[in-house]
Parts: sequence; structure tokens; C-alpha cells
Amino acid sequence: MACAPPPCMAFSMDQPSTNTIPFEDEEFYKSHDASLVSHDVPLDGDSSAVHFPQDENEHHSFVTMKSKWFSSFFSRHSNYNGNTRELSNEITPFFTRNRIIYGLFIAIFLSLISSAVYISLELTSPPRGNAMNFNNINNIPTIGQEVSFYLISNTPHNAEEGQTLNSQLQYLGSMENESEPIGSFVVHLGDVQNSYSEEWSRFQYQRAKDTLLTCPIPVFILPGNNDWNDSPSPLMAWMEWKHTFNHFENQFDTNIPNVKYQVERNENFSFVYNGVLFIGIHLVDGDVPNSQEWKQRINEDVEWTQNNLSKYNKNDYRAVVLMGHAPPIRKLDGYFLLVVDYWKELQSERGTEIPLLYAFANKISPDLYAYTPTHWNVGKYPMLTVENTRGGHAWNGVTKVIVKFGMEPFVFESLGVKTE
Repeated sequence: MACAPPPCMAFSMDQPSTNTIPFEDEEFYKSHDASLVSHDVPLDGDSSAVHFPQDENEHHSFVTMKSKWFSSFFSRHSNYNGNTRELSNEITPFFTRNRIIYGLFIAIFLSLISSAVYISLELTSPPRGNAMNFNNINNIPTIGQEVSFYLISNTPHNAEEGQTLNSQLQYLGSMENESEPIGSFVVHLGDVQNSYSEEWSRFQYQRAKDTLLTCPIPVFILPGNNDWNDSPSPLMAWMEWKHTFNHFENQFDTNIPNVKYQVERNENFSFVYNGVLFIGIHLVDGDVPNSQEWKQRINEDVEWTQNNLSKYNKNDYRAVVLMGHAPPIRKLDGYFLLVVDYWKELQSERGTEIPLLYAFANKISPDLYAYTPTHWNVGKYPMLTVENTRGGHAWNGVTKVIVKFGMEPFVFESLGVKTE
């Protein structure tokens, strides 16, 4: 079966979405389509034209309006007879000399004004002088290079989806209209199996593992609710998941350097790569098999996230990417609100406005969707969430995320392959 890549769908978030979607309201969510339109830079207005006299009559009327001033000025220093074209030669040296004097006076005045403005800007600007300068407007460091990576989720739930995923992985970096170069790594956001399928746990995990190992770049995997807590035997499923996928990224020839793992919950990871802080967390929705375990895990997720946000200096990263399986629903406010409030306080203390993205697995809509949750109350700080496209579909099962610079660095491309 030959595979040819299709056009991709790309859009950049020039501004965090103003669509503050209450994600937990499923009916409202389904009734609103995602806006995937690229935001163009607005054009500036035309410059105002400055009018200058063009012909003799117009020039004469212009001079006439000033005739009283000219008459008064020249009558004191010359034989001015009221006609600007019949000024005697006696005033020429005087007029030239005064133009020079006035010109010097104006030049000195403008020089003083410029010096005052420069000194004022220097006193109010952030410190400068090294390679990790801050953007003077938003206090965002310009450290590192442009970064790109891929998100997948909710796949492969059966043999057919496994074949589709394999094709997608082989085309990474060369899909039609995909921006160059190939991304540095893949993050699977969870649900490699369908918990309601009879083929669960060990068999599906092994099939997913074999498929993901064909990827030409490292693959990080986070657990989803269908991987363990919604399965018929949560404890057994969780043990199988850890045995198969924990630290899966280390099974590739090329590794992301300096990946750190949480001691208490070592499926959580973090690393700084090309000036971007990446944090992966075990955050699932769905059933709660054990309320004590659920609460403890949420607390450990919060601790891991906050420690990583704060342990680096403010000029060590220019953007933050959090990754988990679950959407930012009210059920998980114990994680999201604590992290969001902590991040706002940390930025306020540091005087920065570093953008943050939370990427999660597809839950309802099959399409890529980015928005800012209403109940986050982010204020002036740039925070965004993105729901990945649903895996298993050949035409749009992969999301490429590009992290650029500035207040709006996140660009998304929805990619896939077509089978013929």
C-alpha cells in the first residue's frame, strides 16, 4: 500500500486564544468549531502627506500669509520693498549668516533632547551585555534556538491503527507542506490501548512498543486513563505499562540530553532543550480506583512541576511546555490552579512574562484545538492549552509544535499521510 503525504494544516497563535472554552461543558464545546485561521500582521495605515507649494501662485499665497512677519523682519535690516524677489543684495550676507546661527542653535537643541531621551531609556531598560538578553517589552529571554517536536495520542488501538502510525512515523520531517527541519523528538500523550477492548494490556502494549521503536527520533510516552485506571484491572495494567514504557526514550540511538526524572514518580520527566523547558507529568482523568493514591499523585505532580519552574534562573529558558494526558477540567483543579497561580507569582517576582503551553491528549474533538481555559484567570501572562488531534486517523494523527521566540512562540501543524 503506497503512502503519499497530504497537505498539512498549520496555524500560529499570534495571540493566546480569546475563546475561553469551559472544557467541562461538552455540549458547548461540541457546538463551537476550532478557529484554525492564521493571524496576519495588520497593515499600517498610509503615511500622512505633508503639503508643500508646487506652483508660483500657490507659492505666492503661501508667502503672502507670512508677509507681515517678513516685512517686519527685513525692514529692520534691509531695503526691503515688499517684494520677496526684489530684496537688495545688501541683506544676503546677513540672511546667510543668521541661517547658519539659527541652524547651529537648532542642532545643539536637538542634540540635548536626544541625549536626554537616551539617558532616560538606559536608566529604565533591563540589564544587557550577554547572549541571554531579555526582550525589552515583555522581559522574555532570547536564549536558545527554534525547537520543533511532535505530539501523538490515542493510538494504536488495533492492528490497522498500528500500520497507520508506522506510516506516519516514517514520514516525519517529509510530509507535504511540513516545515523543515524534522522535529527533535515525539511525545505520546497516552492511551496506547483501548481499556474496553478485550485485547488489553500486555498484547496491546507490546504492539505499540514495536511500532513506536520504528520511529527515527526518540519517543517519550506518558500514561493515559485507558492505559491503566480505566482498565478492568488497574493495578495489573499499571505494572505492565511501567515495565513496557517507563523511560522509553532511552531505547533510541539518539537521546535528548540531560533528561531528569522525579524520584517519587519516575514516569515524570523534564529537560531544557534549546532554551525551552519541557515537563512531562502523569496526569490522567477517568476513574479513581484509589482516592488516596489519586491525591498523592496529584500532589507529586504539582511538586515536580513547581520545582522545575523555579529551579532554573529566569534567563535559562524562554518558554515552558507542560505535557500530560488529561484536559484542564475542574476535576483536576488540584493540579492546574496551583500550578497556574504559582507560575504567575513566580513571574511577578522575576519581572518576566514567559509564555507557557499545556499540551494534552485528544478527548472529544478529532481536530487540533488551542485555547486558554476561563478558570485559569491568567491575566497578563501568556498561557495556552492545545488539544492534540485524535490518533488512528491517517490524515491528521500527528501534531508538530514549533517553539519560536517572543510572547507568541507556539506554532502548530496538523499532519498526516494518505493511503492510496
